[in-house]
Amino acid sequence: MDGSVLSLSNRDVAATLRVFAGHGIDCAFLVPTATGLEKSIMDATDGVRAWLREQGIHDYSGQQQGPDGKVLVGTVLFSRGEVIETSTSLYRPNTKQGDPRVWFASLAKFAGPGDLLAICAAGKKLLVVNTSQSEFPLLLDDRASPFWRAWSAERPTPEAVARLSAAEATALLLDSTSSTNRAAPSPFFAAIKNVRAAGAAPAGPLSREALELLAMLKSVAARGFVPTMRPGDTGVGYTLESLLGIKCNSSKAPDYKGIEIKAGRKGSHEKGRTTILSQVPDWSISRLKGSTAILRERGRFNEKKGRNQLFHEMCASTCNSYGLVLEVQGSDFLHQSWTDGTQVVRDATWKFEKLFSRLAEKHGQTFWVKADTRGTGATEQFHYVTARYTSGVSEARLPMLLEAGVITLDYTIKETKTGAAKDQGYLFKIKQSDLPLLFKSPLDFELAA
Repeated sequence: MDGSVLSLSNRDVAATLRVFAGHGIDCAFLVPTATGLEKSIMDATDGVRAWLREQGIHDYSGQQQGPDGKVLVGTVLFSRGEVIETSTSLYRPNTKQGDPRVWFASLAKFAGPGDLLAICAAGKKLLVVNTSQSEFPLLLDDRASPFWRAWSAERPTPEAVARLSAAEATALLLDSTSSTNRAAPSPFFAAIKNVRAAGAAPAGPLSREALELLAMLKSVAARGFVPTMRPGDTGVGYTLESLLGIKCNSSKAPDYKGIEIKAGRKGSHEKGRTTILSQVPDWSISRLKGSTAILRERGRFNEKKGRNQLFHEMCASTCNSYGLVLEVQGSDFLHQSWTDGTQVVRDATWKFEKLFSRLAEKHGQTFWVKADTRGTGATEQFHYVTARYTSGVSEARLPMLLEAGVITLDYTIKETKTGAAKDQGYLFKIKQSDLPLLFKSPLDFELAA
């Protein structure tokens, strides 16, 4: 099976992505090869192209081929303890159908084959961190580091944007211009207040409806511990929706003015995997044309159940015990393949375009609320203390997270008594703690502050 660019990395891509996301930094990754370093050339991968487009830095689709169409972007490179002011070339050569290229000047002096390069956007400038040859966690932890100095010269730090308090949101909705019981307003609070005064929609990551719901969540949090209104696992969500005045129903529509609300108990909320979408393969472009065909070729007989079945998790980073693996083909296709180590057979295929549209539809805006708990069963109580707001699924992240093994796929196919196959969905899953990695700019709020 052909290796992808990220598979050549000498550093764990998923773990590195979590570190950057934990600091509120969106990034893309590249891995230089020996040939690329020697020839001063790298392919601009599908993920990098999508990321540059999302960041508003560059769109290769309309770029002229040849030297006259080359675009230079100011860049700061961090590697081996050094800070290098350089530039990035984004271009499409006249040869090879103008395949998009990227090159960081001076990179060959500060990187080796297989190094994992994290590319971050600070305004219209790029910050490139060689995570394989730098203490990048320390670089990000220290707000006085060269990285953050370069970042803040172009844009506010994530804290200045992402830490709008619930109290500030309440003040916005009440059109309050001052408060005697809150600290100095954040820059984001001032920006939104100015926009509201002009009668426009809020400029920034939160919609007007999100600000409204945030204020309501703050009011619920102010009540402290509240008794559950329904015993059991679903009590934490049912109780919150009831306190917000939202009627429980079976509709798949978002809970509040286009915003989905997901509540969970603190601690347990981060454990295990959660389904982000269920999507059947595109049978028209798949070798196997349905669940019955997949079960017939890849399923195994279960003695206890007395039937053929296929309940298995798959990822792109390793084969499972059935020889099943996911294969990412650029940003166009995802394949479920089978391999015995010598040959590879593709069974089913999904178009990323379809997967992305389904994700965007399902997760337009969501508040992920966490609650402290005490007591059990019918006497359990909840204190809703934090909320994470997510919006805008990152097109660049989806292939990357699948390739890194962060997003997995579960087959849930069994044989019926008639001999037919029945599936319970083709389930794409992610760990609860990794959910923020899917979104462009997740924002965290302390509701009880």
